[in-house]
Amino acid sequence: MKIIDAHLHFSRIESFEKTAKDISFVDYSALGLNKEFENNNIIAGIGMGVTEEMKGGFPDVSSSNPMSLDLEHKLPSKLAYCVGINPVKLVGESKEKELLQIEEALKNNSIGIKIYAGYYPFYVFSKLKNK
Repeated sequence: MKIIDAHLHFSRIESFEKTAKDISFVDYSALGLNKEFENNNIIAGIGMGVTEEMKGGFPDVSSSNPMSLDLEHKLPSKLAYCVGINPVKLVGESKEKELLQIEEALKNNSIGIKIYAGYYPFYVFSKLKNK
């Protein structure tokens, strides 16, 4: 059976790295991901973009859009990317800039959008208004 991992993280988030090392005992790197894919017949994965500007700050309201997969400079070849959205940055003066950056990422290198419902103080159906 061929498997696609439809939701994984490949980001430099302190709590993710700690969990991988201390609880899951996996190599949280491109090399480790490729090894896990090979050992478990996983043909592809979809990474949810999320970043942390302030160490230990996840979910970080200061992260710019789009949030990406920033664990390593180059993504593993079998890993696709969903743009992570920080809705806090879509309110106020930087809204247009943030939206343009999201649009550019969607055109160039992503396959979807990850909305972090429950992590930020917005509902997925909230209308974003300028302050």
